[in-house]
Amino acid sequence: MWMALMPFSHEMDAVLPPDNATPDRRAEALRFLDCLSVHFARITPKNRTALVLSLVEGYTVPEIAHVLGCSVNATRKRLYRARQALVSRVQKDPYCRHALKELIG
Repeated sequence: MWMALMPFSHEMDAVLPPDNATPDRRAEALRFLDCLSVHFARITPKNRTALVLSLVEGYTVPEIAHVLGCSVNATRKRLYRARQALVSRVQKDPYCRHALKELIG
């Protein structure tokens, strides 16, 4: 799936519609983001925290490891597991798959 292949910041750029997008496109993007947030909330707290620090806060893997008090290797595993869980959940959700297909063709 595209989420496993692209850095997350670019993924969100691909989903968020431009200001001049049609109302249908904007509504579809918002539906997908709602669906994504539900699945994001279901990731284990440790993995979700690592992912938030990486994607939202822009921390590097060593910085996340320091914040979480774990090794760099453990942090990489948490990030990998969080991304895999999110991708898996979105792929299994027919509504998310449909919304994503409408957004990216």
